[in-house]
Amino acid sequence: MSSMVAFQGVPYAAHYAATKAYVQTFAEALAVELKPYGVDVLAAAPGPVKSGFSSRANMKMDLALTPEQVGVPILKALGRKTTVLPGFLTKLLVYSLRTVPRWGKIRIMKMVMGGMTQHQRGNINCQWSIDNGQFKRCHLQKVDGVNSKHIWLSVDGFITFYP
Repeated sequence: MSSMVAFQGVPYAAHYAATKAYVQTFAEALAVELKPYGVDVLAAAPGPVKSGFSSRANMKMDLALTPEQVGVPILKALGRKTTVLPGFLTKLLVYSLRTVPRWGKIRIMKMVMGGMTQHQRGNINCQWSIDNGQFKRCHLQKVDGVNSKHIWLSVDGFITFYP
């Protein structure tokens, strides 16, 4: 199962979007490799679905599709497509973002995902320090003190370590 977030980076859901991008590109490649053997591969890339995921992920998903609204288009696409985008809003968002540069897509998805996760983030403090003269370290801590992360910034980019 892919997702509409598979087609660009998504702030506040970076890891999730990256795993869905893996699923999407893996399915696209397998579809080509297995076609000579008569095997169909389909990546379903819906938007939010009423599946219990939003409550487990503590996210607000007001416009989520029902499993039936996702399942019917998936079944109809089997053997006919490599990717299916169930739901009108999913199609609208994915297709409208296709002509936007990557940096723009990421900023738009930041607003979309930001609205779904704002209540999780609250107020966050960041204190930078230098370690070994090579890395900058930011200790992120919510004001309530419950959640914290360390982010190490090197010349290669961000690497997140969870305590």
